[in-house]
Amino acid sequence: MLRYASWREVIAEYVAERTDGRPDDLLPQTIGQVSLALALALTAYQAWLADEGASLPDLLDATMAHLRSYVSS
Repeated sequence: MLRYASWREVIAEYVAERTDGRPDDLLPQTIGQVSLALALALTAYQAWLADEGASLPDLLDATMAHLRSYVSS
C-alpha cells in the first residue's frame, strides 16, 4: 500500500506541475488515483525498465495522452 501511495504522489506532482496547481489539489489527487487504478503509471514504469534510454516523464506523458484519447473518443 505504501508503494502505491508513493506512485499516486508522483503522479499528483506531475499533474500539478502541468496544471499550475498543487499536488494536494483535487484534480492532481483524482488523476493520481485514477491513473494508478488504470495502471498507467505501472505501464510507463515497465516500459521504462525495458528501455534504458527511455524517459519516465515522457512515458508518463504518452500514457496520459493515450488515456485522454480513449476517454474523449
